[in-house]
Amino acid sequence: MANKSSTWAEIRRGLNGKILAIYGGIILLDHVFWNTIIIYPLKILTVFFHELSHALAAIVTGGKVLEIVLVPEQGGHCLIAGGNGFLVSSAGYLGSLIWGGIILVSAANSKRDKQIMIALGAILIAVSFIWIRPFISFGFIFCIILGGAMMASGNYLPTKVNDWVLRTVGLTSCLYATLDVKDDTIDRNLQESDAGRLAEITGMPSLFWGYFWMALAIMGTVCFILLASMAQGKLQGKTRANLPSESK
Repeated sequence: MANKSSTWAEIRRGLNGKILAIYGGIILLDHVFWNTIIIYPLKILTVFFHELSHALAAIVTGGKVLEIVLVPEQGGHCLIAGGNGFLVSSAGYLGSLIWGGIILVSAANSKRDKQIMIALGAILIAVSFIWIRPFISFGFIFCIILGGAMMASGNYLPTKVNDWVLRTVGLTSCLYATLDVKDDTIDRNLQESDAGRLAEITGMPSLFWGYFWMALAIMGTVCFILLASMAQGKLQGKTRANLPSESK
């Protein structure tokens, strides 16, 4: 019992209240502008992470990626051959959540935000040429333009700007992954969704997978926010410790 209490006390000490408040502000702004052109590119980016996660899961389990398609209606598909159906179908929603969480925590835990932004842009452009089809399509053009903008941001904009853009991208991806699960598998219960495919594979209803993924997405989002807050607190502590002290 004492160990649990000390663990929670350590976690509370590591949390950065100011950063948590800022993340709350970003979530509020996401909600206010959710159905506007301001958030739209971030939604499409999250769809990209979703389909890319299917592709990576297919490759890791022995499959082959034939194409990735993104459409303006905030949807898309990843056409594969082979691979483990259960893992590939599970990778979409959870993958976009993990991508968002990694981006959020990486931005909070490092001062290499410019390099992270350049790497993210390079991934978008590389995946566009390797898998996104057709070349003259919404998905290809979107990823090339956004990837180029990210690389330009990493090269020319200040570290602080890249830092908060990355945090906004990461947090929005986590939120959209949660809402996307709810919309596809619970509100509309689409049979052609990832949950519908898992229902065919496992015999468990698609609603079960929808609620299961949504619970994981909510818990994952909270954990990533807490990790990012703690990482920011530690980074600020190291920065202060490295500052030269004044001599009397």
